[in-house]
Amino acid sequence: MIGIRPVTDLRDYFSEIENTVQSGHPVYLTENGYGTMLVLRLQEIQMRQ
Repeated sequence: MIGIRPVTDLRDYFSEIENTVQSGHPVYLTENGYGTMLVLRLQEIQMRQ
């Protein structure tokens, strides 16, 4: 399950986004309808290197 959330949700729903990421699912953040960031667990990045 890939989550797509507005960047403002980081402030209001941080723990929910953190739980999604910790369960191994990436979260894409958008601003004004455009993708701006991707949130991944550090372990995901380390595994890809």
